[in-house]
This record gives sequence, C-alpha cells and structure tokens, in this order.
Amino acid sequence: MEVRMAGGATLTRENAEEKFRLIKLFGEVPAGNDKIRVAVISTPRGDRLDIRRYYMNIVEGEWLPTRKGLSLDGEQLCQIFDLLNKAIDELTNKSS
Repeated sequence: MEVRMAGGATLTRENAEEKFRLIKLFGEVPAGNDKIRVAVISTPRGDRLDIRRYYMNIVEGEWLPTRKGLSLDGEQLCQIFDLLNKAIDELTNKSS
C-alpha cells in the first residue's frame, strides 16, 4: 500500500518504518472499532507527538495507522495546551 504525501513523495510501509520510529507509546483510547494512539515518534523533522486513529487490518491481523490524526512538535503542542485550557475553563465555568 502506498500513500501520497504532501510534496508528491510516496510513503510505503517499508520506507515509513525507516522514516518514522516509535519512541514511546503513552496509551490507546477505544474509538468504535478503531483505536486512537498517543505516542512520541521520531521523524525526519524531529521528535513529534502523534495522536492518530488506527484500524485493524484483518488480513494481516495488525493495527495500522490512518491519515486521521495530528503530529505536533513541542511548540505546537504548547499552543494546543493553552487553547485546551481556555476551552476547559469556559466549559467548567458554564456548568457551575
């Protein structure tokens, strides 16, 4: 299976394993028949937090990533945390 990446590059399972290396898996959350994994991965652009939906490939019997997800560097992650904290504050203030 091949995936066309931004810029026209083609990503296959073989070169994906070379380019993206799992550093630490923090956990998984069920999402219907799928699951969402939160992990730190190493990429050619540096280490990133990857939050991605995975599906079960019945033929191969393994969980494979989908294109649905986020890959954030440290700065982006801090910005997301700030926005999430604002959203949590607003939601908790409305429910009080």
